[in-house]
This record gives sequence, structure tokens and C-alpha cells, in this order.
Amino acid sequence: ASAAIADVRSEVDKLADRVAALQVAVNGGTNVEDKEFVVSTELLMRQLLKLDSIDAEGEAKLQRKAE
Repeated sequence: ASAAIADVRSEVDKLADRVAALQVAVNGGTNVEDKEFVVSTELLMRQLLKLDSIDAEGEAKLQRKAE
């Protein structure tokens, strides 16, 4: 379970960079297509579903909840 949680964390970190880049673009006045927000949201939701599907016990369960 810990490896699966680490995989999700890695993907979420990559998506966080993507979201940060979108934020910089929007704050800078760049017109960003709605599609970019929809795709980012969908990718984050997929990671959430992966995290929810991890069957964890003990320490791994606490780690999953912390994510």
C-alpha cells in the first residue's frame, strides 16, 4: 500500500506543478482555455479515486488519510 500511495503522491506533485503554471498564466493575464482547467480537474480526481481505492491497514492507512 505504501508504494501505491507514493505513486499517487508523485502524480499529484506533477499535477500541482501544472496547476501552479495555470495560476501564473491566469494571474499574468493570459487567456487560458477552459479545457485546461477541466483536464487538470479530471486528472486530480483520478488520483483521488486511486487513493481512495488503496486498501491499507495500520501505518499505511494513516499515511493514506494524510494525503
